[in-house]
Amino acid sequence: MTLLIVLLALLAAWILAFIGVPLVVWTLGAAALAATLWLAGSIGQTSFTIVAGVIAVLGLLLNILPLRRALLT
Repeated sequence: MTLLIVLLALLAAWILAFIGVPLVVWTLGAAALAATLWLAGSIGQTSFTIVAGVIAVLGLLLNILPLRRALLT
């Protein structure tokens, strides 16, 4: 089951890259993948919490343009 989820995630990432979607869609896709892996039982609660925190911090930092410009450039 986990292998199927990972292969579908890779296919989805390839499609997102091919059509050139904005960064916010990539962030939502990463969050959906983490939630799917957690709901399928492939990762535990602690792993999910850590991954969700990393996605949230990076999502806020990179998706808000003035914040990204102030902190990264």
